[in-house]
Amino acid sequence: MSWWARVPGYGLVFIMMGVSVMMNFRFGYGFGQTELDAWAYGLAGGAADCLKPLLLLFLVPAFQRREYWRALAAGLLLITCCSYSLLSGIGFTAVNRADTAGERSVTSDSYARHKRLLADAESELKDLPSVKPAEAIRLEVEGLLAKPIYRSRKSRKSVGTVGGLTGNCEKRSRWRKANEHCTEWRSLQKDLVTAKRAEELRLKISQLNAQLSQSVSTNKVVEDADPQVTMLHGLTGFPRESIQVGLTLITAILVELVSGLGLFVLARGRQESQAQQVQPQQEEAAPKASTQPSFELPDLRISQ
Repeated sequence: MSWWARVPGYGLVFIMMGVSVMMNFRFGYGFGQTELDAWAYGLAGGAADCLKPLLLLFLVPAFQRREYWRALAAGLLLITCCSYSLLSGIGFTAVNRADTAGERSVTSDSYARHKRLLADAESELKDLPSVKPAEAIRLEVEGLLAKPIYRSRKSRKSVGTVGGLTGNCEKRSRWRKANEHCTEWRSLQKDLVTAKRAEELRLKISQLNAQLSQSVSTNKVVEDADPQVTMLHGLTGFPRESIQVGLTLITAILVELVSGLGLFVLARGRQESQAQQVQPQQEEAAPKASTQPSFELPDLRISQ
């Protein structure tokens, strides 16, 4: 494996190892009742996760050197660390998915409730009869109660006001004109109630529109609490609970496998690459004379 593939490979593996350590630390941290206990559990989980790739690097050479007891101890530790790390990753992923789905559910319910209230308010406002503004009707009511009543059409002498003669239209008067004005007053009172209700509905609609606009502008609009599960449920038809469990397992297994085996795979690939480079060099360094026929010089010394 060339350097341009190994360097980013090591970088990505160390990132996944850091993510795995963080997941184990956060999961263990949640077990502590006090701050000291939480740190103890968290550091224990992080340390166990750091041992996971190192134990694998010790296990294989121990088997190759036939140090079986050492390999067995490393294997037991590796199984223990991997089991805890996997369970921690699953727990961390499950808790975070549940919290995220819960927040989305609250946001989705709130958005749907606001839209429902907005639709109800608009429908009620549409059904109300069209009347004058409440302030105009109020002035008209006050003017009607202050209207004077005369003895006769020709006489300009007032016997009192409509409100004074009828107790603000709460009792009948012996003056017919005052009673007629009270009938008109009662009609205006109904219009005033309608106008006030219309103002309340308009204010409510304005507030609801502002809240919905704020939700849209801050990207808090969520139609579904878990859109990923909904999409996979529509594609596969599997139960939502099974899909949620599957997503949790896949995420945890992905992080733990890459963080545990990535360093071992890259280290073994480097060793094999170095071995392949050393072998041709050794063959070239072998003496070439060994391939040529050898002969010995005869002994020409005269024996005495």
